Amino acid sequence: MIKNSKFYVENLKNIVLFGHQKTFDEMVEFNNTLNIKTLIITSPDQKKKFKKTTKINSFHKLDEKFKRFLKKKINLKETLFVSIGSRWIFSKSDIENFFQNNFVNFHGTRLPYGKGGAFISWQILRNDRI
Repeated sequence: MIKNSKFYVENLKNIVLFGHQKTFDEMVEFNNTLNIKTLIITSPDQKKKFKKTTKINSFHKLDEKFKRFLKKKINLKETLFVSIGSRWIFSKSDIENFFQNNFVNFHGTRLPYGKGGAFISWQILRNDRI
């Protein structure tokens, strides 16, 4: 991994996937071949979209209970955090301080213009073709 001032995991041992993506199961399997521990964390409503056999950790909100859970499970300095289709809004403070800038947020449109879960509807209403 290339080191820069904002994004660097020195000894990648863990990946935490937030939200829901159909390929999460394949990502976990692939990471297992690389000996990278992978956790999936999602909201209760998104948990229903996963296969029953998938190990899911569910939280209503990203509060102190959530932070204690993560600290207990993994070493934060050796972790890459990836949000894909997540229901939560991650604060700049949490990204910098708790996640130590090792955080990637995939969103279906440009942020902050298309923020929220109905971003496609807003793009249509604004006649935004980007």
